[in-house]
Amino acid sequence: MAGEGSWDDLVVEAGGKRLFVSRGSHVLAVDTASGKVPGDIQGTEGVHGIALAPELGHGFTSNGRSSTVSVFDLPTLAVTSTVKATCENPDAILCDASSKRVFVNIEDKNEIAVLDAQEMTVAARWPLSP
Repeated sequence: MAGEGSWDDLVVEAGGKRLFVSRGSHVLAVDTASGKVPGDIQGTEGVHGIALAPELGHGFTSNGRSSTVSVFDLPTLAVTSTVKATCENPDAILCDASSKRVFVNIEDKNEIAVLDAQEMTVAARWPLSP
């Protein structure tokens, strides 16, 4: 895709209507049928990951440079709030439907963390190095 900045993460909306692409300082919403860009989510400095919670009508981005999470409205793509992350430089992000929580992981650990969403603990860590 043309445009300023490289891309980091891609997420397809349920039903495959839109593809969300993180582009460093913003997120493009691309219509998968036409290839057109009906929306551009701004104010996501250092955006890495994107998580969608269609049952809540919201999406979330992990913003590494500002160490924040942006909350956006799925129908309008407008950012509704920004929350300070509990870690520096958040990267991976996911929504857990059963607990209705959003989790972010930092990028410099070189590991996979297994989360227990009910107990709010890290159940296991698997190193990715060397």
